[in-house]
Amino acid sequence: MILSTSALAAALVLMTQAGTAPLSLDQAIAIASQNAYDVALQRTQLEKSTSRVQQAKNSLKPIIAANGTYQRFGSETFTQSGGQNAVIDSRTVGASLQIPIDLSGGFGRQINAARRSRDASALNVDSTLNFVRLSVKAAYFNVLQAQSLVAVQTQALEQSRARLKQGELQFKADQIARVDVQRYRALVFQTESNLLNAQNALVLAKNALNETLSRPIETPIEVVEIPELPKVDIEPADLVAGAVSVRPDVLSVEATLKALTETRRAAETGDDPTLSVGLNWQRSFAANGRQAGDTNTTGTVTLSIPLFDQGQTRERVKQARLDEDATRIQLNQLKLSISAEVRRALTNLQNARARYDSAVEQVKLAEEVFRIASIREDVGEATYLEVIDAQTDLTSAKNQLVTTRYDALTALAQLQKAVGRDALQEAVDAAKKQSAGKEGVLKVNH
Repeated sequence: MILSTSALAAALVLMTQAGTAPLSLDQAIAIASQNAYDVALQRTQLEKSTSRVQQAKNSLKPIIAANGTYQRFGSETFTQSGGQNAVIDSRTVGASLQIPIDLSGGFGRQINAARRSRDASALNVDSTLNFVRLSVKAAYFNVLQAQSLVAVQTQALEQSRARLKQGELQFKADQIARVDVQRYRALVFQTESNLLNAQNALVLAKNALNETLSRPIETPIEVVEIPELPKVDIEPADLVAGAVSVRPDVLSVEATLKALTETRRAAETGDDPTLSVGLNWQRSFAANGRQAGDTNTTGTVTLSIPLFDQGQTRERVKQARLDEDATRIQLNQLKLSISAEVRRALTNLQNARARYDSAVEQVKLAEEVFRIASIREDVGEATYLEVIDAQTDLTSAKNQLVTTRYDALTALAQLQKAVGRDALQEAVDAAKKQSAGKEGVLKVNH
């Protein structure tokens, strides 16, 4: 949607009247963390996994059941009761208590598997949040970039109008030709068009940010500028080690592998003996309630020893082992992918930072060239083409500076996502601590 200048101005007035408070990057991330649909779906899966843990725990708890039976014969049957004939029917009520005994430890392993799966679901939430943070940062930086480009085009328009005004005065003084004034005016029209495009791009960038935050597109929004570009002076190998140690998707796959190991161990108990203890109570009512009922209470201990199950347990164990192998392959593939992702993001950041530093110098040069061209024109030594070219180059240099600045910020966000932490050094420290812990265990074992 392309907005006219008047429509854009009206929208800005409404936003000002609404008193929109500036939205910081941290606040935007917090909003997306609560609203994002992908995160909500993963949280639903987490609740489901938590329910499965409780379900597995309940499998070891006593089971109480009640039953009742009413039986009526298909043909009339009579009995002598108190000198009267009566139709015989049967009424029985009962209750049972069954207590499973985890003789082989299979139930316990199923509970452990459910717990590991729940841990994996919780880590999947964190992994999704890691992606959400990158999406929010990218959308946020796009708004800042669009905002800065509007400022550049606004300044360029002011310079073009000032140049046109000066040209009109020079034309009246017979210092330049009419065609020169027309060229200045054409430059103003072109700059106005560039400004309108930049303003529309800003509106679209804000809409995109609201969409990323999973809130109404028309929500007024003002962003806060990022003061400076942080530098990253960490070795790639350290960043890779940190990413493998703290990335939630890696930890999720590791938790899934542990869950599958427990599931396989539970499957291995499929042909082990099972034991349960039961208590049954039953009361029978005689025909038409004319005779006293019988009450019976029994206790049972059931030991079941599988002798031959046609190889079903063996095949279940085989399938469980294959699931473990597939997950190990997935884990190794993920770690390799993360290594490439971190190194690629770091290289992109270094390149973006170099382009930004170059753009800073290009702006300084373009400002000096424009200043000199303006002075030479004022004293009649430069043509309008030199000034227009110098102004165009300056605007282009400023646009490039804005673009490279937010390219660098986006590249940093991609590196943070690749590592799994906004504070990169924290990930590196966590990896070193984990490595030191493993070395300590090895020394103790030796």
